[in-house]
Amino acid sequence: MQFTKTTVAACLLAAAASVQGHATIQPNAAVPGSNYYGAVRNPHGCAGSPTNNVTLLIPDNVTSVKPKSNFGPWTVSTTLRPLVPPQTAESGAVINTTIASITWTAKDGAHVLDTEYYDFEFSGKLPDGKDGDVVYFDIIQNCENGASYLWGQRPGQNVTDNTPNRTISSAPKVTLFKNGTSIKADPNAGQSGTQSAGGSSDATTVRGVLAGVGASIFAAAVYFL
Repeated sequence: MQFTKTTVAACLLAAAASVQGHATIQPNAAVPGSNYYGAVRNPHGCAGSPTNNVTLLIPDNVTSVKPKSNFGPWTVSTTLRPLVPPQTAESGAVINTTIASITWTAKDGAHVLDTEYYDFEFSGKLPDGKDGDVVYFDIIQNCENGASYLWGQRPGQNVTDNTPNRTISSAPKVTLFKNGTSIKADPNAGQSGTQSAGGSSDATTVRGVLAGVGASIFAAAVYFL
């Protein structure tokens, strides 16, 4: 098989796109029942169009959710759902609702360009579970051109959505480990800040791999193009 400059260029672009193709949540591993501090990230816009609205749908088994205070170019709004069973706070107050979704909306003139990213931060209490249990966080990403993404696909499921101009792709996830054990880099999960037994983190490993991929792509582009 012969490789032309056009073929190689297309392969390089595909490889670069695959490195950052999915919405992520970081860190992507946590201890069951722990207080979780995380961030969701959309790696691109919609066919080049900037992102101006992001909604995080909170799983039913994640409670005590709070978005990070934001005084920048985004407004933050939330919706509530009943908390069953109700919980009692340290103050003795009974809590019977919890956040069901968080929406970040760009103020006038603000957005996230297709060539940029932004971390939308929040906290919450994760459910109890055993090693390897997975908590999925669905994300709806809206762009200025009217297109959108539903990051809500699960393995073995066929998620449908009749919203016009909407693309469905993999949902970001957090994997539970009772001992806080690191997990291997997940191509759909981004960086993990969980520390490994040797003292290095998966995030460091992932950054090294991505740096190597980037260097290889650049070198090949210079050679062939």
